[in-house]
Amino acid sequence: MKFVIYSTLISIFSESVVYHAAIDLKLFYFIVLLNLMIIAYFKGLHINLWHLGGMLIVFTASFFSIFVNIQSYLMQVAGISLVSIYYYMFFREVNIPAISLFKIYLKLSMIVASLGIFIVLIRLILFGELDKLHSVMLEPSHYVMVILPAWYYTFSRYRFLHFHTMLFTLTILLSGSAVGILGILLGFILKTNFSIKRMMLALIMSSVLSVSLYNFNEDFRLRVDDTFMAISSLSLKGVNLSTYALLSNAYVAYKSFSDSPVFGGGLGSHGLQRKQYLHDIVGIDEFEQYSSLNEKDANSLLLRIVSELGSLGLIIVIVFLVRFGISLKGEELIISRGILIYFFIKLLREGHYFSPEMYFFIMCYLYIYKQRNYMNYNTIKVCS
Repeated sequence: MKFVIYSTLISIFSESVVYHAAIDLKLFYFIVLLNLMIIAYFKGLHINLWHLGGMLIVFTASFFSIFVNIQSYLMQVAGISLVSIYYYMFFREVNIPAISLFKIYLKLSMIVASLGIFIVLIRLILFGELDKLHSVMLEPSHYVMVILPAWYYTFSRYRFLHFHTMLFTLTILLSGSAVGILGILLGFILKTNFSIKRMMLALIMSSVLSVSLYNFNEDFRLRVDDTFMAISSLSLKGVNLSTYALLSNAYVAYKSFSDSPVFGGGLGSHGLQRKQYLHDIVGIDEFEQYSSLNEKDANSLLLRIVSELGSLGLIIVIVFLVRFGISLKGEELIISRGILIYFFIKLLREGHYFSPEMYFFIMCYLYIYKQRNYMNYNTIKVCS
């Protein structure tokens, strides 16, 4: 099972290994398929009844979208089913506690962070440019999102000046990602256990980091200024692409939710909603050539859920985060809170339903609670 364990955890960082064809063929998908067959061959295939019920509720609630958007609907159903079932089987059958699996992820994160520093230094020496750090990931924000649980673990377990904490903090700052600063802010707050004195200190430290990044990082400053300008003027005229992607998708999600507040537009429907509502936005004509930017994933999982799954999707997310994030102590609480920061950033920034890391963190969050509370879930055996 060592191959299954390490290939799965390495695949968390594999988003850039992709072949663009009619659909994106990612190395991650091949690893999931291969390892699922290995586990099914040696252990049999089990499906959790609660897991199956949850998927059926979401898929059935979105069923009517199949009549107008069958290809996108079926792709989402297939992807969510395959990846979520695999990670359930992975955590169920490898016979390694979730905490131990998280620590393997932690070691891999240190390697990825160190590689990111190395790449930045090499480019600085060869080209005289200080690029945004994203290591082996496609974008700085994606790097930050995947690395934040590791940062929070080292930050909470050790001193802030501990080497590993400083390594992760440096890479987050070098990424220049606004969501990285938000993640650090949330980490400071969670670390205080909501003590007023410690929360004030955390807010002061986070404010210093934010102001420093605003003053010394031009891209970060531009995005902040443009976002406030667009919101105050109710127009996207003259804003940067990042602000356009965020605010245009927020408007489309709002309109979709208004039309169907309970079930949303259905899985895979956000792209169609954009085509319907995008031209209502003032200043959108400047971005006509970028109209397809983030059209399917809404640039944010929260916006996509609001758009495609409505109140039902929001309730499922909230219940999951609250239900399995309580009654934990010590190391389990630290890991759970670190993953909670990931969920927070994921909801804000990236809307893919089955990105390589997402279900690892979902199942880790669930199994840490389950193993702490000795919970048993009913399963059905599909094959052996």
